[in-house]
Amino acid sequence: MSETNDETVTLLQRWHGGEREALHTLLQRFLPRLHQFARSKLRSEFAQLQNEQDSLDLVQASAAKALEFVPRFVPRDDEQFFGLLCTFVLNHLRNRLRSPGQSERKANFGDSLLDLRESDRSSEHPSLAAQ
Repeated sequence: MSETNDETVTLLQRWHGGEREALHTLLQRFLPRLHQFARSKLRSEFAQLQNEQDSLDLVQASAAKALEFVPRFVPRDDEQFFGLLCTFVLNHLRNRLRSPGQSERKANFGDSLLDLRESDRSSEHPSLAAQ
């Protein structure tokens, strides 16, 4: 396993232990790449959603949902973690195609998903997410 893979797993474990800075580091590492993935999907097979779906909002909503799931599933490395994030983006886009008439609920992220203010959201408290 490479140093990056070890570091991703370590950051996830630290975040599971309640260290908010580890979550911040994970998001800084993966959100730009995930945003690029989402933009490419909105330009290609999900082009019909491009006008209504902001790629940054899509990434933030998908990452928040994935982070609620991650405490029950610890990826083995950074590629599996990124794959999980991409799966949540794709599922979000597919759900939007299935229900085009419904307005999308906006998640309350504060200024952004990287906003590290105190919150009772389970994605910031992984030990509570599985309860």
